[in-house]
Amino acid sequence: MSTWENQYEFLSSYTRFNSISLDLPGHGGSEGNAFSSIKDYSDFVYGFIKNLDLKELIPAGHSMGGRILQMFCLDHPEYTIGCILAGTGIKIRITKATFNTLRNDFRQFCEMATKNSFSGSAGENIKKSFYKRLYSSCKESCWNDMIACDHFDVGKSIDHISIPSLIIAGDEDVLAPARYSRELYKHIKDSKLAIIKGAGHFMMIEKSSAFNTALQNFLNFL
Repeated sequence: MSTWENQYEFLSSYTRFNSISLDLPGHGGSEGNAFSSIKDYSDFVYGFIKNLDLKELIPAGHSMGGRILQMFCLDHPEYTIGCILAGTGIKIRITKATFNTLRNDFRQFCEMATKNSFSGSAGENIKKSFYKRLYSSCKESCWNDMIACDHFDVGKSIDHISIPSLIIAGDEDVLAPARYSRELYKHIKDSKLAIIKGAGHFMMIEKSSAFNTALQNFLNFL
């Protein structure tokens, strides 16, 4: 939940909607092992929603979460009245160098990931906090996540998502450059695009006010 803590606090006073934060298996406070398939993650989210009997959802997903959300909206559109896709794309490959670093030197991987996750002007406290959380995470979970992301590709199926969607990108994102968000915007009917200036991949942390403004505008639109 820490990735979204600024948005969770913002939404807690937003009387139109109830907010629920979910940690995926092998992540945060959730037990179990991380999956190596976006489809498996999407099925897990579906099970969570079914168990709680949730309806009329506006799910939000960032990076890998955005991939999961694309799959979920394609498989179970009847549960959603909108969606929020941040820092993600239809198909974004993971480099061999990233896999090699993760396999051979987890500390270096975390240092590299921290550097690439924020803009050059991001505060040191933000980066230090991010690095600490990442380095304390499970290496196996990171590996499985990288495989899941690398294999993900919904192809032309993305055109079948027709619910109102907010697509958000940071203009200094090097992990999922804004061109991928523009591609989503091109293919998803009834979507809106917000490009946050001076923000890297984790724009909801780095530029929380701008992110929340885009979020509020979208929710008001719904």
